[in-house]
Amino acid sequence: MGNKTAHPVFDVLIERFGLKNDVDISRLIGFQYSYIWKLRNRIVAGSPAVALAIHETFGMPIAEIRSLGGDDFVGISRPTNRTEVQA
Repeated sequence: MGNKTAHPVFDVLIERFGLKNDVDISRLIGFQYSYIWKLRNRIVAGSPAVALAIHETFGMPIAEIRSLGGDDFVGISRPTNRTEVQA
């Protein structure tokens, strides 16, 4: 909560769910604290697995995770409007 380059999704989780810190987040979503720290500080890119774990654990919509952390955090692209090709 002070690092301007940090992914705000972690601050939102801490505030919204009354967690103490990133260690609490890491335990709940099942990722090592060191990985969460690296995500927060943008040392490593996020992954769909992290976004899914946050979504499943806290009920936060993927769209909200993406808006807080950017597409680089979630690691999944937005769906495009594709028309089905008929054979």
